[in-house]
Amino acid sequence: MKTKLIFILSIVILTGCGANKVPLASSRSILDTPIRTKLPQSVVTNSDAVEYYLKGTGYKLTTANPAPKESSKLLKQKAIYRGSSFVTSRDKAILRMFNYEVDLIIDKPNKLISFGFENGEVEND
Repeated sequence: MKTKLIFILSIVILTGCGANKVPLASSRSILDTPIRTKLPQSVVTNSDAVEYYLKGTGYKLTTANPAPKESSKLLKQKAIYRGSSFVTSRDKAILRMFNYEVDLIIDKPNKLISFGFENGEVEND
């Protein structure tokens, strides 16, 4: 019986119990937390949608300097993406709104979010 216990303990020690392989919620970014992406009818602009997804995170949406001035133009546009009932992380939900055609700029120390653009341009709708 004693050798069986030692054998089991040695296997657990050598292979690990798996608990250290799963990231703890406290070690994940708040923007990585899963949310349902369905947007309410009160969301009209892209800005409204991003702020809805950021609700409760402590992060704020900014278009002030040093954010690209094009981000303000993008956020004023009507929200075309209405979301659906699928679940994804907050940051992916925001990127999905823009078909992943923008870069999400995250300022963690100041808890600010903005957007960057590869070609520096925003299309008008």
